[in-house]
Amino acid sequence: PSEGGASETLKLRGMPFHSTEADVAAFFKGYAVASGGIKLGPQGGHGTVRFGSADEARRALLCLNHSYMGSRYIELFST
Repeated sequence: PSEGGASETLKLRGMPFHSTEADVAAFFKGYAVASGGIKLGPQGGHGTVRFGSADEARRALLCLNHSYMGSRYIELFST
């Protein structure tokens, strides 16, 4: 984590079980996701996304928490 305890990484929960990295990338379209920063798992419906900065992660958390991916709403958590 960077200074001040802010993290560049968000945890996702509630994704459709068939979600792919491309689905997650589309959900975060317009945000600076780090190269190779999307990880699915450890269980279905969960994943993590690493952003280019803690500020970008915070922006995504504020704007996209409880947004829908398909028919499921996604919960985002700072790590």
